[in-house]
Amino acid sequence: MPEKLFDLLDKMVIEPDDVNLTFILNACAQLNNGRAMKIGNKFLHEKLNQIQNNNIILNSATHMLMKFGDIRRAEHIFEMIKKKGIFSYSSMMKGYVENNMPENALDLFERMSLSPNDIIYIIIFNASSKLANERAITIGKKINAYGLNGTGLEAVQLYRQIPHNLVNDVSHVCVLNTCSHSGLLDHARSVFNEIIVKTEKITALWFVECAQNVLDDFEKINSSSLSIYMAMLSGARNNRNSVLSQRLYNQMKSLFSNKKDDFIAASILLCNTYSSLGQFEQAAHIRSTRIKESGKNVKVGLTWTEANEIYAELDRMSLELIEYGHKYDSSWMTRPIKEDESVESILCSHS
Repeated sequence: MPEKLFDLLDKMVIEPDDVNLTFILNACAQLNNGRAMKIGNKFLHEKLNQIQNNNIILNSATHMLMKFGDIRRAEHIFEMIKKKGIFSYSSMMKGYVENNMPENALDLFERMSLSPNDIIYIIIFNASSKLANERAITIGKKINAYGLNGTGLEAVQLYRQIPHNLVNDVSHVCVLNTCSHSGLLDHARSVFNEIIVKTEKITALWFVECAQNVLDDFEKINSSSLSIYMAMLSGARNNRNSVLSQRLYNQMKSLFSNKKDDFIAASILLCNTYSSLGQFEQAAHIRSTRIKESGKNVKVGLTWTEANEIYAELDRMSLELIEYGHKYDSSWMTRPIKEDESVESILCSHS
């Protein structure tokens, strides 16, 4: 059809009006070949002065130029639009993504003063999926505003509209967070079960939200229990979930501020969680903070045994376990490994 339009255009003896010019520019964008570029650039050059106040034609022009890959001119035309609407922004953002410039799409999204619609959100999900970095996740949190404003169902519906090839960790995190904020646990469970490749980030988020909701439900009809928090903190450590561990520890400090002695065990669990992830500096910081607050340190002790046969038996059992496929889990190490040590020697030595 665009080719036929161009053939008809060659036969025209009158200048196209604004409506026809919009059709021409849109056809050029759709065809996007050498002939289309020649015609589109010709009309845009000739008519630019007379279309400066026509937002519809300017929007079509930015769309066309983005299709041509002429980013600089598209940006120039975009800035000429005095009253930018959703279509103005979506054309530019989509153009940035198609031209492999997702960062620019996110820049424009953050500058946009209008309320985004579903089309904008899908474009931003697309841009985020191409980046999958910290900034993309930050933008995703803005999308979580759906849930924060009590419209979690809209977020789930939007998530369902995203093409499968564009869905990634960023979009999973966004929708799970939104479901959590909106109390849509059934929807969150459904989304989680549909995720084929459950990365550590997704699993950790699901664990955090489920654990927090269980805790919240418990405290609606029961008083806060230190033992419950300690049990959950221990479970978070076993799952190497520093996010949940830190959250629980912070809540414990707020709820049980008069039980400082109990925080020694809690801080040790938190330290061990960070250590299991190799974050030894964070673990050391928590340990030093605990000592400053409580004034207590671990007392250094010295023990030994003359029963060498005990260690011989332990070595035999260790070797037998390894023969059956056992592998020592380095995540249980609570300090960096030294040159003359192994994971086995640390885990099997005296604590």
